[in-house]
Amino acid sequence: GLPGRAGAPPSLADKSIVINEAGRESERRLDRLVAWRHFDALLLVALMALALVLHGRTLWTSYWGDEAIAVGIAAHPLGSLPHYLGDDGSPPLYYVMLHYWMRMFGQSELATHTLSLVPGLLAVPAAWWSANQLFGRWAARAAAALVATCAYLAYYSTEARMYAWLVLAALLAVTCFVLAYRGAGRPYWVATTVLMAAVLYLQYNGLYLLAATV
Repeated sequence: GLPGRAGAPPSLADKSIVINEAGRESERRLDRLVAWRHFDALLLVALMALALVLHGRTLWTSYWGDEAIAVGIAAHPLGSLPHYLGDDGSPPLYYVMLHYWMRMFGQSELATHTLSLVPGLLAVPAAWWSANQLFGRWAARAAAALVATCAYLAYYSTEARMYAWLVLAALLAVTCFVLAYRGAGRPYWVATTVLMAAVLYLQYNGLYLLAATV
């Protein structure tokens, strides 16, 4: 029972002891939950589900100008893409991906927007992996939560443009570069080269990222 005289109401000090003990027990339960080996996997599943809810609300929206242009270019045969991309002024990687995606799933708004939803969701575990490699487990959880609720990514994850793929490729490229620079080994240099090339073939603004990395 509570400390104090028998039959006497508990004092403020007695109540404080009980509250502190309850708080410590809650902290112990939270520590056990966080230390559970499956905690981060479940956290990522939950955050990706949240991102799907936040991103997926505009999957069926109609195309706007640049989206319609992208779909129109990607609908042409691959051999003619360089001609149309020369007029558009964009690198080819996203348009090649969209070309084959539309061949498999069609040209509807839902189908083409889903191609951008894929990297929008994959960016959540990618952010977790990146921050975990560079800064630790708690930073990884925070990074995954921030990416899952990022308004920029939510907007571009349902647009028939290359920007969601650019986010994913850039995040992985920078992480692999830092790990390679720290001496993680040749595979990370190879991954950096491939991913940075993907960044450049997705959007010419990737030149800024390459310059900053160099």
